[in-house]
Amino acid sequence: MNKKIKIDIYSDYVCPFCYMGKTNLYNAIRELKMEDQVEINFKTYQLDENAKIDNHKTKYDSIVENSEKPIEITIAEIKEIEEQAKDIGLDYNYDIMLTANTKKAHKLTKYASIKGKQKEFVDMVMQMYFTNGANLNSDEQLVEMVEKVGLDIREAEEVLKTDKFEDEIAKDKYDAFQYQVKSVPFFIFEDRYGAPGKQNKEVFIEALQKIKEFNKENH
Repeated sequence: MNKKIKIDIYSDYVCPFCYMGKTNLYNAIRELKMEDQVEINFKTYQLDENAKIDNHKTKYDSIVENSEKPIEITIAEIKEIEEQAKDIGLDYNYDIMLTANTKKAHKLTKYASIKGKQKEFVDMVMQMYFTNGANLNSDEQLVEMVEKVGLDIREAEEVLKTDKFEDEIAKDKYDAFQYQVKSVPFFIFEDRYGAPGKQNKEVFIEALQKIKEFNKENH
């Protein structure tokens, strides 16, 4: 039996290009019918580790307020991102997205991973954040997402209240430094091939085909 292709994805839940990149990768895998031939691991990366946990400002307002560009250009850039998302079937609503500290969501991702529900949880959080405007600072809303993917509420609450998975998150941070990950998304294939940025589906298809062929020849 051929070994699965290992893919590590460094991403953050408030990163619009991470959701797009993940979607393009999964679409490539589906098109190649390689669902059972890959092993995907989501790695923690926080764009802003110091983001406030009690902030209720929308992403739209935050970007406009902090941008040094003319407001018309900033608004046009936001609309362009929304259009890029729509092109691959995603619905982004910047007017209801909230700024957030994503550490809690990342801790729950580690919990979901050991329970075999990593993909389902990541999909749920990204959809709820970018489309439904979920508040990732809210323990209650995060636990609701855990429940929706069939995981235990009480265990999730314990994860949020304790230092569980802190070591795993710290290791991801260290590994990201070693791989020189400076922005996300960042995809690492087989621990040696790096692909920064959201990439399109065709790039992922080509990469997966080449790695599959290489592994077959060197099996």
